[in-house]
Amino acid sequence: MLGKLGYGWDRGIGYSRARRRLAALSALSALLFPSAASAVEPLSAGVGVFLGYSFGADKGFQWGFEGFAMFKPESQSVCEQEPRPFGFGPVAQVSFVGLSPPAITLAGQAGKLLDAHFSVTGELGLSYQVGQEKGLGMHLGVRPEFAVVGLYLRGDPVRRQASVNGAVRLLPTYNLLYGCSVGRPLRLDDGARAPTSAACLLDAHAFDEASNARRSRKRLRSDAEQRALAKLWAQDAQSECESIPAFIELAEQLMAVSAPEALVERAIDAGFDEVRHALACAALATEYAPGIVRPALEPSARRTPLTGAAGLFRLARESWLDGCLGEGAAAEQLTSAASDVRDCELGSVLSGIAEDERRHAELAWSILDWTLEKLPSRAHAALASSVNSEENVHASSDPSGLEAAGRLGAQAQQQLTLRSHAQSRTRAARLI
Repeated sequence: MLGKLGYGWDRGIGYSRARRRLAALSALSALLFPSAASAVEPLSAGVGVFLGYSFGADKGFQWGFEGFAMFKPESQSVCEQEPRPFGFGPVAQVSFVGLSPPAITLAGQAGKLLDAHFSVTGELGLSYQVGQEKGLGMHLGVRPEFAVVGLYLRGDPVRRQASVNGAVRLLPTYNLLYGCSVGRPLRLDDGARAPTSAACLLDAHAFDEASNARRSRKRLRSDAEQRALAKLWAQDAQSECESIPAFIELAEQLMAVSAPEALVERAIDAGFDEVRHALACAALATEYAPGIVRPALEPSARRTPLTGAAGLFRLARESWLDGCLGEGAAAEQLTSAASDVRDCELGSVLSGIAEDERRHAELAWSILDWTLEKLPSRAHAALASSVNSEENVHASSDPSGLEAAGRLGAQAQQQLTLRSHAQSRTRAARLI
């Protein structure tokens, strides 16, 4: 009897395929979008090589290897431009002048990232020369660095040596941790939006000079526009990423009330769509950012699915708010944005995401329709009140003038959202 009414977990066997797909979606999202704690540690390390010329008593071409570690006490948000990360840590080097015995250096380094690419790091330590000219000296150095390429200026006042070297580090000295998030929310037990994880990563570790060849759009824009576009697409990447657990929770809630398996499968499909969306938006952000942009999923408390009328009402109300209204408006905005861009590849990406969001909104309408058949009449009145209430339109701070790059201004977003909401209310009035 309960199964016919749509309550309980009695369809557990029938949901076996859905449960396997949910497990696969959870594993895939954890693999692609690790949490900030596991993706970027405060302590980073790397190795490098250098080549240059030594002056003083031991003249000649100098070359060598180094290993370093850098501790960064604070990270930076993508919403902020200052302060830039400061770091300190040890560095060890083995250097040769020609084929002579090596000099071994142990030093401390400290410095600061001055802008998106450029940093300056100082060194102070001890050096020991092996061989006939053995002896202890003092290591002094400064390293200006652009991305992974640096210039070493070194001096040893005790041994009266100096050198100039070009250097490359496998992993740059500093990395950035960014955070900002908006979008389809996870919700708390009381239905309120859960705090966002603020864990989108802009990882300068992975910066690749060769990638500039695919950044033709970036070079056509000012520094301010590049920063704005990197920030906006990074926010969208994080938003899409955080929708993945929201759809996992939606599928679990549907199973808790014995919803048709087709609805559960569509919710899981939407979760996989969000994986693609997060990767696509991160790729767009990377075109304008100093490093590789990737979203991150922070561990969060998941709500326990509700059964019975309470579970049905939760599904109905949140499908209306997050799907019919939220994703319906998102589809309209993306469709409009795609029509304004000049780049065919970008337009195709936006159109594809828009079509997915429109399908997600239709899933919400299907869930709303199904739950209305199951809910008692008194719940219809409460739901009608929610539909008829004015839902606040979140004010956007997106700048205007970036339409050709796929970004609508705040005014255009608000107009499209209000129009979409009005159309959704008209459609909902025919259901309730």
